[in-house]
Amino acid sequence: MDAVEGAAVGAAREAMDRAYGPWTGPQWAPAHFSRAHSHKGRYLWTDAFGVCNYCSLYLETGDNRYLRQAETLAAAVHNTLGFTRNGASRLGNATDDHPTRGGLRIGKPNESGPDCDGQYLHYLNKWCFALLQATADEGRYLVWALELADATFDRFMCLEAPGGARRLAWKMTIDLSRPLVSSSGMLDALDSLVTFQLLEAAAGRALGDERGGAPRLDGQIVVAAALVAHWWRGFKSDDPLDLGEALWLAHWFASGDAGHPHTHTHTHAAAPECGGGGVLRGRGPGRELDLDLSSACDHVAARALEGLEGLWGEGYFSQPLSRRLGFRELGATLGVQVAKPSL
Repeated sequence: MDAVEGAAVGAAREAMDRAYGPWTGPQWAPAHFSRAHSHKGRYLWTDAFGVCNYCSLYLETGDNRYLRQAETLAAAVHNTLGFTRNGASRLGNATDDHPTRGGLRIGKPNESGPDCDGQYLHYLNKWCFALLQATADEGRYLVWALELADATFDRFMCLEAPGGARRLAWKMTIDLSRPLVSSSGMLDALDSLVTFQLLEAAAGRALGDERGGAPRLDGQIVVAAALVAHWWRGFKSDDPLDLGEALWLAHWFASGDAGHPHTHTHTHAAAPECGGGGVLRGRGPGRELDLDLSSACDHVAARALEGLEGLWGEGYFSQPLSRRLGFRELGATLGVQVAKPSL
C-alpha cells in the first residue's frame, strides 16, 4: 500500500469511526444516528454505505475487525428496520434466520405525513448490493440479498401504465400493501436490473445449482429489463445524485465506449439469457424483450456525463452551500470516480 492509498484508508477509517464509533473489541456496536434523522438510530441508505465501507476497509487492510463491524452493522439494521416501528414483530414473512423476507423500512423518523417511513425500492437495492459485499466468508448474506429482492420487487410493480401494463412505484407502505406515491423513480428499473444481474452472477459462483434454497430472480430480471428497454433512450436529468448514480450503475455493463473504463461484468441468469454482447432476451410483460444492456448503459453513461458537465458549466457546483445538498453531490462524485478515475 503506497502513501496515497494509506492516507485514503486512514481517512476512511476516521470517517467510519466518527459515524459509527471506534472499534472497542468483540462487544462493539454501531453508534445510533440522531433521532431527528432516523428511527431508532438506523437509516437504511446510510447504513448500506456503512457496510460497503467496512468491507472495503477489510479488502484494503486484511483486518478481520472490519468484517465483524460490517456484520454487526448489518445485524443492527435487520433487527431495527426489519421490524415494525413498535418493534413488535418482523416485517412480512421474515424470521430471525431470514430477516429480509419482509423488506426493510427506510428509517424515517415520522410515522405519518408526506415524509413518512415506508420502503424505498432504491434503498432496498442498495442494501442488496451492501449484503453482496459482505459475502466474503459467509454465503448467508447473499441468500438474504436474494430473498430481499424476491420479496419486494414485485410489490413495487403496482402502478397502472398505458395498455393495462404495470410500472414501478418508488415508495411503498411499511407492509408493502400499497404505494405512497403515484410516480416511478428515475433510475429504479435500471437499478433493479443491474443489482439483480450482479446477485444472480454471484449466486451462480457461490451457491451452485442448488443455491441453498435461495430464490432465483429470473422473473424479476425479465420485468426490469422490459422497463429499461422502453426507458433508456430518453434518459435525461439535471439532478447530480441521479447523474452520479446513473454513471455508477451503467459502469457494470458498459462496453467502455462512453468515455469510462471497461468493466464488463456479464451474468448468466437462466431467463433471460445474457450473451457475450450483453443482450438480454426473453419475454417481458405483454411483449417480447430484446435489450442490449451494454448499449443501453453506454447511452445512459454518456448522457449522465453530459448532464454533469452541463451543471459544472452553469456554475451549479459553485453556488453557496446553503443552496446545495451534500448527499446529492457525494452521489455525483461516486459516479465520476468510476467514469473518470484519472480526475
